[in-house]
Amino acid sequence: MLLYITFVDFRAFFAQGVHRKIQGQVKAMERQLDKVYYMGWSYPKAVLMKDEGQIVEIEPAVTTKDYIEVIKDWIKKYDVEQTYIRYSKTSKWLIDLLIYQKVNEIKTVLEITSYPYDIEAAEGIIKLENNCFNIELNKYFNKIATYSSHQKIMGIATKFKKPSPGKHRGVETSVSS
Repeated sequence: MLLYITFVDFRAFFAQGVHRKIQGQVKAMERQLDKVYYMGWSYPKAVLMKDEGQIVEIEPAVTTKDYIEVIKDWIKKYDVEQTYIRYSKTSKWLIDLLIYQKVNEIKTVLEITSYPYDIEAAEGIIKLENNCFNIELNKYFNKIATYSSHQKIMGIATKFKKPSPGKHRGVETSVSS
């Protein structure tokens, strides 16, 4: 099973388009894989969904740490073999999740929707934290899916497919070369 992880609150006004895009990606992934669930963080809870938003499970998750712990629990409970993480920003909690996945041999594809993204990053301490943890990031995932035409990001090979009718950019479920 593949678990699509995002840190987006689908109830937020700005995230409605993102939610539709994720549902489209999940549909494309389901054509390649047997089972795909996806999740979001609708503060103060983690929501696990399938298909077109059918809720599978809800757990409390007040902090980012709580959300990561719920993700780990669901990875174990649903026998997840691979994750697809829609990257927002790096934190010690994301690194903790990636370490957990590496130790448990969970293959990981990281989606970076725009690269280079430094222009979009927040200022101050959040930008500093993101840049510090990005140094470690490439140790823990297998592939990067991106809209960028860069061949490598953070030293990891990228997968980029030019969009064609009916296909979603950034969808990459294979971790093999």
